[in-house]
Amino acid sequence: MIHIAKDGFKRLEWDGDLQKDVEREFESILCLREGVTQIEAGVTLGDIITFTYQDEFLRGFIGCYSGCNVGAFYDELQGGVDPIDPGGKMQYCTVAMETEVLESKKYKIEKKLEVGLDFLGRGEGGEKWGLDLSPLKEFAALPFRLEANARVQHSLDGSFEVEDGLQYTPSLLEILDAIFFDISFHGSPKARDARRLEVLKAARAVEDGTATLVPLNFEDDQEAEA
Repeated sequence: MIHIAKDGFKRLEWDGDLQKDVEREFESILCLREGVTQIEAGVTLGDIITFTYQDEFLRGFIGCYSGCNVGAFYDELQGGVDPIDPGGKMQYCTVAMETEVLESKKYKIEKKLEVGLDFLGRGEGGEKWGLDLSPLKEFAALPFRLEANARVQHSLDGSFEVEDGLQYTPSLLEILDAIFFDISFHGSPKARDARRLEVLKAARAVEDGTATLVPLNFEDDQEAEA
């Protein structure tokens, strides 16, 4: 099992002779598949990015596995991090398991299963925010929490049934991949900021009525696929 402490990633293994958990080295990639069972209070997203960067093996492996230049985002953190707003709506970051069963009988018989771990910001009331377009300094100081509850959503032609409370223990690899894949979704920090400006510009154009809007007819698209 793996614990994330304030001073780094800890791989623990039960020692029958000592009758307690003892810390072991990360001996191979397979160790990254072990479940993360505890995150120490006070560990932030910035800490996790820093721990990954400072470990030469993790830095190189996650860089290839998640397609992310870990060093570029570590360098971004060195420019400063905004303090936490105690009254802010977003209170922590997490990685949450989302499973969706998609089914359609209206146009053609189809079933599809989508399973994924999402990196997101959370509010104490369950609100969630995507973070892929946000500069790291805005949320790197937020605490990172382990969210063991998974959700399964069954979608049938627009109707939804949701089952909550399922238990899932993510591995360290799954957690790191979800984080680094998401924060580098638009490329480097510079590319992300450029994309953010494009999105804000498009939103302003919609608000002031200067944008050219194209109607979206979802049912026509479904019929074309049938």
